[in-house]
Amino acid sequence: MESEKQLTCFHSLVAGPDIKWTAERVEKESMPKEWGEMRDGKLLLKDTRGSFWKNKLVSPNEFEYLFPRNPSREWEKDIVTRIFQSVREAYSDPNKALTVKLYSTPGSRDEYYGEWFAEKVSPSGARGMKLTMKRKRYQEKEQALFDEGKKHRSKNEAHHEKLLKEVYLRGWNVVHEPETILDIHEPSVVDGKERSVATGMTRSYTCDFVANKGWKRVCIESKPCRDLVTEESLSKCRILRDRTLTRVVMMVGGRVNVEWLDFGSSDDPKEEWTSELITE
Repeated sequence: MESEKQLTCFHSLVAGPDIKWTAERVEKESMPKEWGEMRDGKLLLKDTRGSFWKNKLVSPNEFEYLFPRNPSREWEKDIVTRIFQSVREAYSDPNKALTVKLYSTPGSRDEYYGEWFAEKVSPSGARGMKLTMKRKRYQEKEQALFDEGKKHRSKNEAHHEKLLKEVYLRGWNVVHEPETILDIHEPSVVDGKERSVATGMTRSYTCDFVANKGWKRVCIESKPCRDLVTEESLSKCRILRDRTLTRVVMMVGGRVNVEWLDFGSSDDPKEEWTSELITE
């Protein structure tokens, strides 16, 4: 009888299976630096969308999170111990269920999935464990939601967007960071020659601006000066050109003088610096 009462108590704290919720963008500072972190008595978990740890949103109110069974690093051991301890305590007292703040990183975005209860753990494969979580019925407001008014990484990007819309690409649809290329890995050795720049790049790339007008489409990378046109940024633009078969240009300059680096096409990769953006 007591166990039935406890189960009823737990379910009263959990959202129903038909709950409707939407992921919210958050500032990077609110994200846990590792996959897990204890903060203010709550567990912060990050779903990095990796290929090995395949976490899963089972239903609107249930999420499965995979973690290492026998981690070697001390901070991981502390997190895993806390997960097992909280799940054991919750069996006897649902009010002791650990609250989990769940985050995710689709592409280069940082998203918040809300608060969840750590319900149970079970084995998953040879090296992993699975934490099953239930979404909390009553959510505390996340204080670090993404501010759309601050979406530009720099004043120069905001200035470039204004120039694109009002001067260079008037009549075009200009959007800031609308999409991300995933898995931009390039071989570190090509034709028997080492390419050190490729090995240092991240797995994803988000172009600063994408503009279109009818069938025309161009991707624009924004840089305040030539000194910041690095080999890595050049490599990313070339990958974007070749992977998406899209025209790519780099917009370089400050308030007065703007110049353009056109990366040509994938079948004619002729890179040219110009003083004007050629749209035809």
